[in-house]
Amino acid sequence: HAIMKIRNEIIRATYEFFHQEGFVKVDPPILTGSAPEGTTELFATKYFDEDAYLSQSGQLYMEAAAMALGKVFS
Repeated sequence: HAIMKIRNEIIRATYEFFHQEGFVKVDPPILTGSAPEGTTELFATKYFDEDAYLSQSGQLYMEAAAMALGKVFS
């Protein structure tokens, strides 16, 4: 119980800090339609009858978001 409250306060303070510093919260996708950064071993699944893969890196999405939005965090 206490750990959950402490964790909540840390997350809240982190979000507040980034907000005050002008950052935008971005949530990169968890499932992707292709392998990021040329990786070969992927966890495959179906998503709306299409192949989807568990994303191994949100870096590519964050780089694009940073170019569009400036300061971002996830």
